[in-house]
Amino acid sequence: MSQPIIAGTRYGSGSTGKIINVGLWILQIGAAGMFLMVGFFKLSGDPQMVGLFDAIGLGQWFRYVTGSLEVLGAILLLIPRLSGLGALLLVGVM
Repeated sequence: MSQPIIAGTRYGSGSTGKIINVGLWILQIGAAGMFLMVGFFKLSGDPQMVGLFDAIGLGQWFRYVTGSLEVLGAILLLIPRLSGLGALLLVGVM
């Protein structure tokens, strides 16, 4: 009697795990896309970003550093073995 319950639980948890995995990948791809976009804006010299970093007062070198770190972190988010490192890097940038 306990055999079918265990078998059913295994099947159900495997399906739920797959759904969670797909959901997490969608979130990772979305976050990577946003960080890539903002990082490229910073690196390309978008007038809004240049003005923002002028107002901060740290200089344009800081714009290049944060833009580079955001692009690097976004790329790392998309590599399964390095996604944790990418997330830590992006948390530090934010």
